[in-house]
Amino acid sequence: AEAIAEALQAAGVPSAPVLDIAAATTDPQLCAWGFGTLLDHPVAGATPYDPPPYRLVSCPPRLTPAPLLGQHTESVLSEVLGLEPAEIAALTEVGALL
Repeated sequence: AEAIAEALQAAGVPSAPVLDIAAATTDPQLCAWGFGTLLDHPVAGATPYDPPPYRLVSCPPRLTPAPLLGQHTESVLSEVLGLEPAEIAALTEVGALL
């Protein structure tokens, strides 16, 4: 697969072999992009994450572990939706929130 990809690249055809996850985490090009960066997830432990498939000059990617269910509920309700603490407490009390 690598020889074919190299031959295609030499002919001007953008190409790369399809890799399984074990090979992908050691591929020099993917590693240079941050592929398989280990982040500490509170439930799953050390888990490999991939950066976005693009680069923005003005804002580099910031990798964070996947959120837990309900982790940002309170901040979304208060900061985005503008609910007061009493309203959030009432929703929590009736079981509407996690």
